[in-house]
Amino acid sequence: GYSDEFVKNYYEVLKQLNSNPTIRVTNSPDILCSKCPHLNNNKCSKKPDSEIKVSKKDTKIINILKLKPNQEIKVNEADELVNLNLNELKELCKNCEWKEYCK
Repeated sequence: GYSDEFVKNYYEVLKQLNSNPTIRVTNSPDILCSKCPHLNNNKCSKKPDSEIKVSKKDTKIINILKLKPNQEIKVNEADELVNLNLNELKELCKNCEWKEYCK
């Protein structure tokens, strides 16, 4: 499970995203990860292979969306890219524990 602090942070970030801020693309722990109880030394330690899996998936998503790490983009532009590439992303994310939170 996740901590109350993580869940609170998750919903606060979602609320901030509704105002269409500029976000920075990353393939490393981000603002959502910052409050995760599994984040240790800036790496995911939920399972022994979690860091590698998360990093690979982040890189694949960045590539599918034709973005670059550290690139800045508005949330609505990122949403458009996701919608344009939805089938490929759904295939990549079909076993993701977070997929129920994606819309």
